[in-house]
Amino acid sequence: MTTSLVRQVADVLRAYLAIHPRAVDTVEGIHAWWVTEHVPEHTLDVTQQALELLEADGLVERHLPSHRTVWRRRTGQGDDDGAVRPAST
Repeated sequence: MTTSLVRQVADVLRAYLAIHPRAVDTVEGIHAWWVTEHVPEHTLDVTQQALELLEADGLVERHLPSHRTVWRRRTGQGDDDGAVRPAST
């Protein structure tokens, strides 16, 4: 079950990736730098769930360039202009 807080964090991530389509970070970095300013009451677990929701939607992917998993916008995602469109409700 997806909570409203997870959906709220996922929406913040969508907006962030629309502005920064080449952004890449760990779940801890995403939690601290991409989302906390907008949704201060969320936890690291909520950030992880939001990323998994966006992964299931095909927006982001996990990447393992070294020993740490990072998240990034899925390659080939979006239009040529780099825009990420909001999810329809």
